[in-house]
Amino acid sequence: MAPGEYSLVVTKSGHTSFTVQTVVVGDEDVDLADDNLPEARLMALPCGDVNGDGMINSADLAINWRSDNFNRSAAQAAEPLCGLDGDGMVNSGDLVLLWLASNFNKGAVSIP
Repeated sequence: MAPGEYSLVVTKSGHTSFTVQTVVVGDEDVDLADDNLPEARLMALPCGDVNGDGMINSADLAINWRSDNFNRSAAQAAEPLCGLDGDGMVNSGDLVLLWLASNFNKGAVSIP
């Protein structure tokens, strides 16, 4: 890739899509682990496991419900991982995904 400034769009089927703005490619490797943008944390945890404890459970639901997350855009939420359904918002659609029998009280599996 030629040196320059890019936007990185990360998508995966069944996962949140997000954009990391202003990724600068130069002579050195780009390391998003050093990125201080909250969106970079989305690459570290499976979708639905908001708190990183390895389970999708009521603790994750409680984080979604918090006032600094619920009814906010995923980019403005205190926990961007709460935006699960790809609509860019933390709202009831995300809670529905967590409550699905295929996800709730399961290991940190991917949300379908």
